[in-house]
Amino acid sequence: MTDAVNRLDLPLSDLVACFTSGDPCPGVGTAAGVAGAVAAGLIGMVAQITCRNEEEPGFRDRATEIAGQAATIGERLTRSIAEDARIFQRVIEARRARDAADESEKEALAAKAVEALRPAIELPLEVAEASLALAVLAKELFDHGMRSASSDARTAASLALAGAESSLAAVTLNLEPFESDAWAVRKREESARIWRQLLALRDSLPAPV
Repeated sequence: MTDAVNRLDLPLSDLVACFTSGDPCPGVGTAAGVAGAVAAGLIGMVAQITCRNEEEPGFRDRATEIAGQAATIGERLTRSIAEDARIFQRVIEARRARDAADESEKEALAAKAVEALRPAIELPLEVAEASLALAVLAKELFDHGMRSASSDARTAASLALAGAESSLAAVTLNLEPFESDAWAVRKREESARIWRQLLALRDSLPAPV
């Protein structure tokens, strides 16, 4: 498995090859983080173009703020890629230990394997929240930024929403073993809240055609 910390230093073709290798990592966490990081970069580009546009001086200060906010979120999403890989590796190791154990240890190790999923729920929720925040910034730029860059802002919003949605899908899957656990109930509620906000924002975007 490619070192998770160095994965973003790979050429794009090598990163794509990692996905097609059949190794379960990289997976959703990397894909969502990359989508969000690219969205953040596009937001920064549109914001800077808007700041240079003399026809819209009233939005310049806000565009500068948006660029800074997007950069901060993008850095967080970039870090999440390596974090997700480390978390996922611990999940895999816990499952392998469970599967290799004899009957006297299997129940305890099965419980540990389930517990290893908690960080694999917390982090994707953070990524979904961060990606949704990027989508909100992209929508603001689409509405008020430089018109000639509106397709870039629209693309940024779409990528950010895709990162948020895929992260929520991972959360839903990883929550299955917890059933009615009180912590899991809170996480499901949090996930549902983000999903509702995501749908509302998606519906507010104009059709691309």
